Amino acid sequence: MIQSLALFNAGPRKTPIGMQRLVAFAFVGVLFCVPFAYGDIVSVGGPDIGDTGIEGLAEGWSMSFSGDVSVTAYLANGSGGAPAIDNVAYITSGPLPNLSDIVASTDFTLPGLYFGTFTLFANLNLNAGDYWLIFFSPGPPNSYANWIASNPATVTAAPGAEFLGYAESSNGDNTFSAPVDNAFAWNFAVTADTPEPSSLGTCLFILAAGCVACRFRRARRDRTHAALIRQAVSD
Repeated sequence: MIQSLALFNAGPRKTPIGMQRLVAFAFVGVLFCVPFAYGDIVSVGGPDIGDTGIEGLAEGWSMSFSGDVSVTAYLANGSGGAPAIDNVAYITSGPLPNLSDIVASTDFTLPGLYFGTFTLFANLNLNAGDYWLIFFSPGPPNSYANWIASNPATVTAAPGAEFLGYAESSNGDNTFSAPVDNAFAWNFAVTADTPEPSSLGTCLFILAAGCVACRFRRARRDRTHAALIRQAVSD
């Protein structure tokens, strides 16, 4: 009986399996939640192959979660020094670019000789859905605003997000060509500004549930171990 008790007492203390599972569960949970909490939702970059006037250009993305986002584009002012004025950026919703579904818009001016990432929207609250960045520009001489392109473009997307490609309009943004998703793209990024409450809440709930499950399993194992000890003592 003494030998049996020794075996029982030694058994569960060899390796803290419950703690290992808890740490592993928390690690996986953090990896799953982080992409939804901050950072790039969709970004398009790559080697600079030149630029095109922004008038009538559109690029889109989809996201399966909601949150506050910033939208930036890699723009250049080709005027030689004069500011590029009277430009407008739109965010529209829907599977195709369409100015009848405007979510947000902003007028902007590119400073003379500007070349780089330009913030168009910040702290823009978007629900899950498909979205398009659309540009309007009067063109020269008022505006030489151009959009930098890459080919091949490097596209990255967070879990639950997707790049929808680009489209062009030749009639003042009234209608657009069918979206194209190939090696070419204009450079832009959609970045999460703050953790999205529902996604963050879901992540915390998953982690808490995992902790409770691990503790419950450990408590049940300890009760089983104690019962075996009592049985051995009684025998």
